[in-house]
Amino acid sequence: MRAIVAYFAGRPLVANVVMFGLIFASIAFWGKIGKEEMPDFTMNWMRVSIRYPGASAADVELFIVKPVEEKLKGLSGIDEISSSASFSSASFRITFDAGSVLSEKVQEVKEAVDSVELPRESEEPVYSQFKSSEKAIIDIAIYHKHADILNTQQRAELQAYALAFKNRVISLPEVSGVETRGYLRPEIQILVDPKKLIEFEIPMNQVSSQVTSQNVRTPVGSLRDRYESEITLL
Repeated sequence: MRAIVAYFAGRPLVANVVMFGLIFASIAFWGKIGKEEMPDFTMNWMRVSIRYPGASAADVELFIVKPVEEKLKGLSGIDEISSSASFSSASFRITFDAGSVLSEKVQEVKEAVDSVELPRESEEPVYSQFKSSEKAIIDIAIYHKHADILNTQQRAELQAYALAFKNRVISLPEVSGVETRGYLRPEIQILVDPKKLIEFEIPMNQVSSQVTSQNVRTPVGSLRDRYESEITLL
């Protein structure tokens, strides 16, 4: 290093030529160098959340965390898997190896989680991956101005307005995605008469099993009529 400094100190013309050469090169290549104040990037990890309403942390660990972990451990290209179980929910953080194709690994994780036989009462898994290009820039809250505590009808009305607003916003070309929170899943309530159960000697678990077994939507095949049109049987 001392020899280099001594060389340029004794040759000021060479030092000036190198300095001005670097300046001109910087100006010439300024337009070709990629530069952004906030460049797009994607983290090499993703998060999977699964809700199991009403279940204790022990049940969440037994029926969700362990089966999902067993599936994820069989995948290649995963550096680390960390999971947590709490009341009514499970969370997984999957870190991928450096150099992995993230889009392919994310799809493999989704397929592995979807193949797990989760409890019927659990909700659909929610996948999230941080991308700077999809960072939220605005939060919008919609509230019912005539009620502080909503009943079922008012909540359904509010969710209908929120869904219509979401469909309008997501159709804009400038919007890449919309996330929603606070929705209640549709449900059907079945009221059972206790006196009738006693009269006909029907246990409550039999009613529950019948409702579960009858609430099935599975294709059983298809038929072709004489006009060669195909009819799907459910």
